[in-house]
Amino acid sequence: MKKLRTVKVLLLCILVIGLLSACEPGDPPITLPTLPTTPGTIVTTTIPDSKSYDLQTYYPNTSIYKTQYLEGTSNLNSSQGFRQVLWFEWQDQGTYKMYNSAPGAAHYGSGPNTSRCNYDVLSWWNINGDITLRYSKTHNECSGVVKETIYDPPIIFLPGSYNTAKPWSLDYSSTAKHYIDGKLSCVGVNNYKAQIHGQQTEKIPNSNNFEKNLHWSTTQKTTWNPGTYEINSLCSSGGVTNWKENYVLSDNISINGQLGKSNKGLRRTYGGNADGVHDQWDITFNSWNVLPED
Repeated sequence: MKKLRTVKVLLLCILVIGLLSACEPGDPPITLPTLPTTPGTIVTTTIPDSKSYDLQTYYPNTSIYKTQYLEGTSNLNSSQGFRQVLWFEWQDQGTYKMYNSAPGAAHYGSGPNTSRCNYDVLSWWNINGDITLRYSKTHNECSGVVKETIYDPPIIFLPGSYNTAKPWSLDYSSTAKHYIDGKLSCVGVNNYKAQIHGQQTEKIPNSNNFEKNLHWSTTQKTTWNPGTYEINSLCSSGGVTNWKENYVLSDNISINGQLGKSNKGLRRTYGGNADGVHDQWDITFNSWNVLPED
């Protein structure tokens, strides 16, 4: 949103999904490691009621994400009603970048383009029929300093398909490496749990409407290894980062300009540092809008 990202860069920022903002990065082509089939411990249990989901059609919604972006508002008291957006940019092989800043944002004076400086890299991978959504990198250069956190193997967020009769969860770990201007500043181990909680009926924030939507989450605990690195940062001396992300998927995101029309997508995302204070976000998306020209 790894992960608007509101973006998770190290201890300080997350994609919140991307969740995301400025400077044309001009990255080289993305090369991801060869990935095994789904690792870790997968748990399923049977419950009544049944609905099947093709999760790629919800997140990012592969049918429209190349031409549309999500528009919403913040629910936090500190930023109540502030505009929030999430948009996606196709790369290759099921890989896309996710940004949480306004697409096509103009240059402000002599400042940077604010649409692409902060993003997460996610991929829908199909390995011998095993389809999963994997988060491999968060990138931020909005301040002029390039910061990247890379996960190897990528963190697994979701399976390709899901049926509410069998809730899904995955416990696994990944090596996290944090870089500042290309120099390694710390290395740690991210122990995480990805989980689909099933359908939940919730009131849509800032409205009188209720929806029965699909809720999924990740919890992550990164233990940083103290040591001497190429460049020092907050994590170079060790420590632990606890992180929690929640996502709500809906069938009924309005399509702006098309009365009565809707499509699938991300309805709400909230989370941040598990202390409940730092790097928090809570965003509700209300519509799909046409992407502006670059």
